[in-house]
Amino acid sequence: MRSRRVAFALVLAALALPLTPSISAAAPQRGTPPPRFPMAMDSGPRLLAQKAQAEADLAAVTGIVPAQRDEVDALRRHWEALESRLAEMDFLSRRATEQLTAARDRVQRTAADAYKLGASGALGSTVDALATADDILDLQRDLKLLGDYGSRHDRAIEEYSALKEQADDEVTLLTDERSAVRSRYETAQRELDDATARVAGAQQRYDDAVAGLRRFHQVAIDSGSPIQGPSFVTAEEMAAFVQSRTDRYRLTVPLRELAQYYVDEGNDEGIRGDVAFTQSILETGWFRLPDHGLVHWTDNNYAGIGACDSCEHGFRFDTARLGVRAQIQALKIYVTPSDFGPDDLVHESEFSGGIFRLGFRGDVQSWWDLTGRWATAADYGNHLYNLYMQMVEFALTRRGASSN
Repeated sequence: MRSRRVAFALVLAALALPLTPSISAAAPQRGTPPPRFPMAMDSGPRLLAQKAQAEADLAAVTGIVPAQRDEVDALRRHWEALESRLAEMDFLSRRATEQLTAARDRVQRTAADAYKLGASGALGSTVDALATADDILDLQRDLKLLGDYGSRHDRAIEEYSALKEQADDEVTLLTDERSAVRSRYETAQRELDDATARVAGAQQRYDDAVAGLRRFHQVAIDSGSPIQGPSFVTAEEMAAFVQSRTDRYRLTVPLRELAQYYVDEGNDEGIRGDVAFTQSILETGWFRLPDHGLVHWTDNNYAGIGACDSCEHGFRFDTARLGVRAQIQALKIYVTPSDFGPDDLVHESEFSGGIFRLGFRGDVQSWWDLTGRWATAADYGNHLYNLYMQMVEFALTRRGASSN
């Protein structure tokens, strides 16, 4: 049954005729157009995309910054510990050198005495290596004492030499390790600086997007504002607005659930779901569709899609969500140029090819532009948007009351 109705409505679409009932047979008198919207007409989707990308960038980068900062801190502490240890080893090496020099000097003096007194053996080896002809001789020393004294200094020289060699070896190792740590530290610091800059850039892009979206809502005050963009009124506020005017609505799902469909489906396609919800209020008479008419309340058709003066019946949709999706998709098709096809929609299209051949596609950008295209009612766009601004005022009043 539904496929037959779809095919019929798409014949109308292919002829570029309205998909909603003609209220007047004459061409609509659109009146004075609203002022030009002060931002780009596609600024809403672009700002939403910028905000989403910035959020993704922040989530990806912000998480790694603490770990990178910890790595930089750890490498800096390692560097400082190596510097301290290297200073200690350098001091020990210089101290060992000084002690070794002093010991050799003393042995040289002892060696001179040994030559005079005829020392031999181990001390004689020291004498051969270290004695000089210019040393002052102490001829009063006892040979035995001289031999013992020289032997002790030989051992001291060995100990000081070993200490210096060990200190020098550790200095070499520490110097190499310090160089490697320094390189890792500089790399980690560059990576941290880069990540920090990326966080700052993403945060700035996020803040700019939020500020842009705030301005979008501030200037979207008449029907000249774009069809594309973010919702401002929440699903709960939309439902409350309807309930403040009537309790006689008839729907196949709870009103709050229907309103959420508009937010979700609008977000998916970049269409202002809250204004589309207002359009559904206008098209259905506050969701009070009669039992007999082109659209029945059980059809889940909230925008008069496929209904016209010469039509037997409008479209029927299996679920309320699909009815909302069709309305959002139709608005998206209206505002996009001809190179946008069914496969470009986020969800499977609720329409076949006819609607994609509408001659005015891409010319419709504002709610004002819907007059004569979505419906033939004179001043359709203004009437629709005036109702939306009433809902905005209701939502703002409600928010103010809840904050007090």
